[in-house]
Amino acid sequence: MARPSAYSTFDEKFVLFDEETDLPIPNTEYAIRRANGNLEYGITDARGQTHLLAATVAAESVDIYA
Repeated sequence: MARPSAYSTFDEKFVLFDEETDLPIPNTEYAIRRANGNLEYGITDARGQTHLLAATVAAESVDIYA
């Protein structure tokens, strides 16, 4: 049985989708504003995925701009 650890961390990738076609958006520039206000920039991969956000010890809300 898996148990939560005091050392659990959160890390995430996101997939950006076109609102009209509902298909992933490859090779698109984006910015992610972290809960602490820091911005991270990148380009989605061939599957529309962002980079893996740095691990945090608590879940956080982010805003993504494409």
